[in-house]
Amino acid sequence: MPREVARRRGAPQPAWRRDAVILLRVLGALLAWAAGAALGGLGPLALRSLMTPQEQRGPFGTLAILPSFLLGLIALLVYVRVVDRRPVASLGLPARGARTQWFRGALVGGLMMGIITLVWLTVVGGASVRGNGDAGRAFAGVTVALLVFMVQGPSEELLFRGYVQGTIAARWGVWAGVAVSAAIFGVLHGLNPSFGVVPAVNLILFGVAAAVYKLVADGGSLWGVFAIHTVWNWLQEFVFGLENSGTATNPGNVLFQLIPDKSRPSWVWGGGFGPEGTLGATIVLAALVATLLLERRARSAKVARAAA
Repeated sequence: MPREVARRRGAPQPAWRRDAVILLRVLGALLAWAAGAALGGLGPLALRSLMTPQEQRGPFGTLAILPSFLLGLIALLVYVRVVDRRPVASLGLPARGARTQWFRGALVGGLMMGIITLVWLTVVGGASVRGNGDAGRAFAGVTVALLVFMVQGPSEELLFRGYVQGTIAARWGVWAGVAVSAAIFGVLHGLNPSFGVVPAVNLILFGVAAAVYKLVADGGSLWGVFAIHTVWNWLQEFVFGLENSGTATNPGNVLFQLIPDKSRPSWVWGGGFGPEGTLGATIVLAALVATLLLERRARSAKVARAAA
């Protein structure tokens, strides 16, 4: 082999080409997940459910979205194994500490949504609370929804905080990974009903909070953010009966129903987008990010003192 050809083959790729490869990998993962989700949406259960408005579905209606998120998750895992040729665990799925991290994340997600609904919407926003008189139907609704959201939350988190954040961070650094994954997460919710400025800010802020939580609280593991996302969605939609990113459910399938005071400004009651459309969510999510960054700074200072 001529020496010049050997040198060319052994030479490192130019930076722009390496950057392009990373961006194409991220785009490929997004498309793989979307294709799996779209395929899941073509199933008979999903198609039948689409013919029934969300507000009229029975307590098992939430199952209609399960195939989409399950097949989206599977498609992403296949992409990681086949295209990236790396183990699925590399996305942030260590076995050690998984249970503890999940329950801690569930507590954090529950605390945040509890503050937004029971303090901001009820105390500040003047929302009233109504219970469900059909306890059996409510139990079926919240139980089925929890099982579905235990797939939906991890499916999205594996894509955004697992693949996108990790891939971008490996090339351009930790904070680029946080920013890009949060921005894409927010933008892809832009077609949801009642989307606006406050919901956009809060969805991006949720992405930032989840990304930073993954790094600081769980050392790069996804188990905690799986639980945060699951409990966050489940509580707002099926325990408190509010819109979940603009999507409302049948009041007959929820445990309680918070009825916002719609005479207040939209940033107080959510403007039809749910808790994620409120200033209360902005405050709670910003507080979590600030707490995590202060914890990270304190750890860094402790390490620096120990090394001095």
